[in-house]
Amino acid sequence: MSKRLKVIQLIYTVSLKEGGGITRAAVELAKKLDPARFEIVIFSLGYPGTAENCEWLDKYRDQGLQVVEPPGWDIRHPYRSFLRALIALQKELSRRQADLLHSHSEFTDIAAICLKIMGVAPVILRTVHYAYAQEWKKRPMRRLILTNFLYPLLFDAEVAVNSTSTARLNRRLISRLTRRRAICIHPAIPLERFPAPQIDRLAKRRSLGVPDGALLVGSVGRLAEQKGYRFLLDAIPKVLQRLPTALFLIVGDGPLRAELEAQSQTLGVREKVIFTGGREDVEELLPCLDLFVSSSLWEGLPAVILESMACNVPVLATAIPGTQEVIEHGYNGWLVSPADPVALAEAIIQLATQAEQRLALIRGGSVTVQNFSMEKMADRYAILYEQLCSLR
Repeated sequence: MSKRLKVIQLIYTVSLKEGGGITRAAVELAKKLDPARFEIVIFSLGYPGTAENCEWLDKYRDQGLQVVEPPGWDIRHPYRSFLRALIALQKELSRRQADLLHSHSEFTDIAAICLKIMGVAPVILRTVHYAYAQEWKKRPMRRLILTNFLYPLLFDAEVAVNSTSTARLNRRLISRLTRRRAICIHPAIPLERFPAPQIDRLAKRRSLGVPDGALLVGSVGRLAEQKGYRFLLDAIPKVLQRLPTALFLIVGDGPLRAELEAQSQTLGVREKVIFTGGREDVEELLPCLDLFVSSSLWEGLPAVILESMACNVPVLATAIPGTQEVIEHGYNGWLVSPADPVALAEAIIQLATQAEQRLALIRGGSVTVQNFSMEKMADRYAILYEQLCSLR
């Protein structure tokens, strides 16, 4: 296809604090797609409408990205705000005459099908970044109507980020009747950013308040139910019985921060847990860890596990779909049952006391992560974009 395609990447927020991995995935994809073949515009619905949004917009634009976000999102009136954003997006699509709209979240999926019905989005694609059971988790009727019925009828293609979610989408009745099969495209990371060059690991650890020689166990993610941090905190007292000098670093922010900090206080381990809040230097923090822990209850496919591997940090994670497609137990990571603080504690102690085992996991991880480059993911999406647009 010789024509340069105009593609809108549709996200619900430009803020990494709010959008996390979904926003990051869309932004990194926009950076890696060939500008000779694609004109990429990132359109955000504008949530949550704070001054921080403007700061993120400036950062992305400084990186050379085209980013559009209508002002005025009001968290007190989400439906009215959504409608305002939808009208703004309709005008943007009409002005740009976009060839394809790529949606990355629940609310943007609704926007995409509305715009297709309105005739301004000729080709629409959605990526499901989470498990099927988590889509419209609090609104099961929406999942029934949208995910199971309307989406397989109206979207030109659906992408899932792990094989379990792909198979579940393909079991829907409408998908089987229409023979519209979802495809799997694994998430990826910009390998050139990890590990960050010329980082003084000792100085960085000291800046976090970590004593020289202390075992530092860490995790990175949004402080929300999905990440299972309450189980990680519950594991800490047992770990400290065996490893009293261990410290735990939790990088990120979110709705459960105050609750998690209170839990660490109740458990008597508050001085052993460092809550950093949201940070923009994750590629500098990961190499400071002696062990990375993912205690998630569900995931699509967690990029931070790949980032830890790229930083030569051994990974301990929960055995959940998505994660299990990256980690082969004992080769490039260590797996335990989800929601099990005892299993987490025992695995942390085992890996912390077995240097050879950690080194083996590091070696396996460094090989595995090469299969998850952003260039490979962008190539797969580029082929899909061109295939879909050629069928119009």
